[in-house]
Amino acid sequence: MDNNNNKKDTVTQINEVIESYFSTNTDKDWIPAKDIMPDLIKAGVFTKDQKKVYHFEKYYVL
Repeated sequence: MDNNNNKKDTVTQINEVIESYFSTNTDKDWIPAKDIMPDLIKAGVFTKDQKKVYHFEKYYVL
């Protein structure tokens, strides 16, 4: 149960970072995940950017 709550908290954090990014960058409709990774790390969602590791798949079904 706690694991499920942690995932929901992380999803909420990811959504907040993405929303903030698009509020600031109104000229963009979409971005690759790698472009927003620095913002997610800064927000504390992820601890580091590991190349070829798909962080989002853990929280979202693509």
